[in-house]
Amino acid sequence: MANKKFSEFTLKTDPADVSFIVGYDGSDNVRIDPSLIGGGGGSLSVSVISANTNAVIDTLYVMTASLTLTLPASPSAGNKVLLSNRTGTTTSVVARNGNNIQGLAQDLTVDALEIGLTLVYTGDATQGWVII
Repeated sequence: MANKKFSEFTLKTDPADVSFIVGYDGSDNVRIDPSLIGGGGGSLSVSVISANTNAVIDTLYVMTASLTLTLPASPSAGNKVLLSNRTGTTTSVVARNGNNIQGLAQDLTVDALEIGLTLVYTGDATQGWVII
């Protein structure tokens, strides 16, 4: 697919109309089955954190200080963790806890200010967690 602006995409409001979501694994675009991400009706906890924290599935972490957020060690396909970098720094870390992130066996440094990320576990040990 050629580069396209977000404003040029067609809005889909019914999940039944979506056959896949595109993610990026660090080197290639990957297809993610929307059923692995979960529907909009589920509950999402929100936690504002300023110290190192062990992540819990289906939680949005609002980071307010430089810290390490450690992903769950035994995730299942479709599990998600969300984060928002409100620290004013670019030094926070998402620790992989034994699972790959974007197909890489390394932790993720949150090196962008004011960024929000959703990490979804693919169920594939090689890809591990992907950012969508």
